[in-house]
Amino acid sequence: MQKELEKLVNLDSGKITFKDSQIDYMLQNIGNLDPHLRDDVVYTLFARGFLESSLISEQKAKIVTSFINSKSLFKGIEQPENDLVFLRTFSALLGSLILEDDKKYSILDTTERNTIFNWSI
Repeated sequence: MQKELEKLVNLDSGKITFKDSQIDYMLQNIGNLDPHLRDDVVYTLFARGFLESSLISEQKAKIVTSFINSKSLFKGIEQPENDLVFLRTFSALLGSLILEDDKKYSILDTTERNTIFNWSI
């Protein structure tokens, strides 16, 4: 799957489309310890997916649901000296992409929006 996603990274702007299995893989690897996979592939594709409007509404909903249900912003926070810092950091970055997209397209319901805003505080 990583090789498949690496090919997407190299596509021109506006040319990316995602399969649900790719979204699932990206969600599972948002805090991966491999910096290439985490930074250059997963986060880059999430950013491009939102910023280039390459994600369909069902995929955005899946990402939002996973983001909220996993509560990955808080995983291991009581133990700050562990590798979960990558999961928390890149989840925060994903949260900002979600909020930016919500600002443009109103993808969140009131409860989701309030949850994310409260978490940011």
